Amino acid sequence: MRCANHRVVLTGRVVGSVAVLIALTLGGASSAVARKASPSPSPSPSPSPSPSPSPSRTEVDVRRAKARTIFTRGQIHYKLGRFDKALVSYTKAYGLIPVAGFLFNIGQCHRFLGHYKKAIYFYKGYLREMPGAPNLEVVRILIEQTKKKLAEQGRRRAKAQTEYTEGVRLYSLGQVRQGLARFQAANQALPSAGYGYHIAQCHRKLKEWKQAIFFYEGYLKDNPATPMASLVEAHISTCRKRLKEAELKRRGILNPNLGKDPKGGAGGVRVVPLYKKWWLWTAVVVGVTALAVGLGVGLGMRDQGGLGEIPTTLGTMNWR
Repeated sequence: MRCANHRVVLTGRVVGSVAVLIALTLGGASSAVARKASPSPSPSPSPSPSPSPSPSRTEVDVRRAKARTIFTRGQIHYKLGRFDKALVSYTKAYGLIPVAGFLFNIGQCHRFLGHYKKAIYFYKGYLREMPGAPNLEVVRILIEQTKKKLAEQGRRRAKAQTEYTEGVRLYSLGQVRQGLARFQAANQALPSAGYGYHIAQCHRKLKEWKQAIFFYEGYLKDNPATPMASLVEAHISTCRKRLKEAELKRRGILNPNLGKDPKGGAGGVRVVPLYKKWWLWTAVVVGVTALAVGLGVGLGMRDQGGLGEIPTTLGTMNWR
């Protein structure tokens, strides 16, 4: 960055500089991290017959190699936009070898995931560990930009909470359509799986089965370990069943009195036999009528000599 007011966009150059620092730290046999992790024992004035064992250099090398492997995996995730997985990799690598560059990478992942408060925390931690970092100005500008995003996120969160509270009130009063609009506004202000669940609930109440299934499945995708998983899956199953029944009813395959039992029982789905379809018998009557008219015309023409006696030329009919 040559200009302080230049807008900072994450590029391969910025990430690459930190990656090089990490690679150099993890790669050198005489790295500062290795020296920090394995301090050399202070020289004793006289050799001891049984010196106390110092931390094994082999153990440090093993941890460094493992951290390098995890770091490389994190770089792949990061470049592919899988910031949640990259965050896990960088955090594990830092736990093995506390290289300051990992803190910057962790901050970047948090920023792209919308965790602005944590991103600022790790950016500052990186500068604290490396006050003379080569990308010092870049990180400072990133901190200022992230602070603005954090403030904007707070405003959007407040708006979403207001819309959500009003949506709950309307839903409880039976005004489902109005409540749905509020939940949608909350989700637009600050996307959340929880808002998606309430949107699905509204669609289910309104018998909009396809939309309900979409938002239920989205909720499970974002919250695979939710304790409500079995309940949501049951809702999805019910919605799919109702959607199929509605489609069959629309096509005239199901009885209009679906699920009703004239004796007052629970009833069930009853398929209307084909011979009871009104359109079948209408088609039969029309077909029979057309056949009768055709036979009548044909017999009439036969009595007058038939088409065979009409003179023709070159295969075309001559009516003169």
